[in-house]
Amino acid sequence: AGSFQRLFIESGQFKEARLDALIPEYGFGTWFTEQNGISFVSENDPKTKANGLPIGKTEFRWVVENGVCLSDTAFVSIEVKGFTYSNAFTPNGDGINDTFEIFGLLNQPVKNNELKIFDVNGRLLYSQKDYDNTWNGKDDSGKELPSGAYYYLFSGDGIESVKSYLIIKRE
Repeated sequence: AGSFQRLFIESGQFKEARLDALIPEYGFGTWFTEQNGISFVSENDPKTKANGLPIGKTEFRWVVENGVCLSDTAFVSIEVKGFTYSNAFTPNGDGINDTFEIFGLLNQPVKNNELKIFDVNGRLLYSQKDYDNTWNGKDDSGKELPSGAYYYLFSGDGIESVKSYLIIKRE
């Protein structure tokens, strides 16, 4: 029924997913899902598009029937991620890319979220509960962090914690 796909929401809009099953030699196939709110452009087209996918994994079934033999079912999962994470920003005051942004966060708030920034030695430099894409590269005392590599942890209710790195470039 096709290969696993991972899609990301852009600007708060759900992406459509193209399904890719084999065309049956005999009979016809039909796409199914248990997830509410998903629509198919054509549920009998093996190469159809699915719209309205929610965040998380959705399983699809491609069921082929020919009226004589037992039906045959193939499965595919599509995962929609609600956030993408910046790995660099330039807090130099020019109004462009001046804050660390988690794309999709403002459109889909995460309850009890927290952003923590660490130096390469693991020392906590900055933390903000209910993060809102406003961190401008300063530590908790308001001092500008120099250009370089840092690590971050973003966590909250209902999401898998993200541990990654980021680059601050001031010049």
